[in-house]
Amino acid sequence: MDIGTIDEIEEIKEIEKNSVIIKITQEKLDSRGGDIYEATRKSWGMNFYRVRNIEYVISVLDNVVQAVYSDLEWSKEAEHPRLVMFEGQPAPQEIQNKYVGKRIPNKFSVETKDSPFLYVHYGYSNATECSKANFLSEAYITAEKYDDMLALLDRKKNIILQGAPGVGKSFLAKRLAYSIIGKKDKNRVEMVQFHQSYSYEDFIEGFRPNPDISGSFEIRQGVFYRFCDKAKSDTDNKYFFIIDEINRGNLSKIMGELMLLLESDKRGAEFAMPLTYSGERFYVPENVYIIGMMNTADRSLAMIDYALRRRFSFIEIEPAFDNEKFIEKFRENYLDADKVIEKMKELNSIISEELDDGHRIGHSYFCSDNPLQKEDISNIFKYEIKELLREYFFDNAEKRREVLELLEEL
Repeated sequence: MDIGTIDEIEEIKEIEKNSVIIKITQEKLDSRGGDIYEATRKSWGMNFYRVRNIEYVISVLDNVVQAVYSDLEWSKEAEHPRLVMFEGQPAPQEIQNKYVGKRIPNKFSVETKDSPFLYVHYGYSNATECSKANFLSEAYITAEKYDDMLALLDRKKNIILQGAPGVGKSFLAKRLAYSIIGKKDKNRVEMVQFHQSYSYEDFIEGFRPNPDISGSFEIRQGVFYRFCDKAKSDTDNKYFFIIDEINRGNLSKIMGELMLLLESDKRGAEFAMPLTYSGERFYVPENVYIIGMMNTADRSLAMIDYALRRRFSFIEIEPAFDNEKFIEKFRENYLDADKVIEKMKELNSIISEELDDGHRIGHSYFCSDNPLQKEDISNIFKYEIKELLREYFFDNAEKRREVLELLEEL
């Protein structure tokens, strides 16, 4: 009988610090003929070096404990370094009685300061639940920076994630929004990319050909207008509008009267202003938050308009070659990860000295869900990173030769 959730049971202290929770899906269970043990014992994405001394595996389906295993022997396949397996036996009956049938609260969905459990979601595909813990398990930033992002969004309502190419700005933006919403709700997140031809007519409203009357035009609302309209009908929830390459467009041309309406203290119906084409009074609702992304290395882009800059807070996203989570994940995927990391740190040091920090090269070139071979790494350097370096040092042949030679042995 279920007598409560696991965090309500004091006896959890007996094994909580030496357990790994493996969530299995119904699909995975069905594929193993309904055998809980077979559905649980192989997991992609676990770190072998973190779990090899674990004494208990807690198998969970739909947040309910199905079984507990002990007497574990851990191994991994040579051809698939991210596939970690265990062999074990059902834990003693007194342990089974304490746990089987109990519910695992959502706060145990990943490892946090509040939950000493290790965690793997076997069969993970498109989870609907999101949280700060989920975000930090995927993103290579600190909890302090995450808290800063939330505080700035709450106060300013508009932030820009800025950084060098490959630091994961796009990856972070949507996951940040979903973590605040609490689930992966695509209806409350919209993403666009600015470019030189992007205009007020695309963003707010403008004349467009009328498909029903040949040769005539009609006023049609743009993507941001429609998004705000949707948010106005759901004021109890937060909505996030994400703009990639925000400094690639002509911002004054695109934003128009939004220059004023974006301000955090100019939100709401009382600050509504007439739009250029329709004359309709428009405002940005208080539950709309904007996350922009800016590449700091592209010399072809204009600086952010000072009037717009005042309305945003800027957050620097750094390369993660010193981040423990990234190093751990890269080591799982590639045998000589440490050698690559040291070369990239040396390369970025030269780039910072010769150019600036904004031109450093990010870690996402080496992020992969699958194991990487030497050929993969060689191609990343040959066809991606070296080409970027040739662009960076196009007018300095000596320095260009130096940085390219630095990567030759890789």
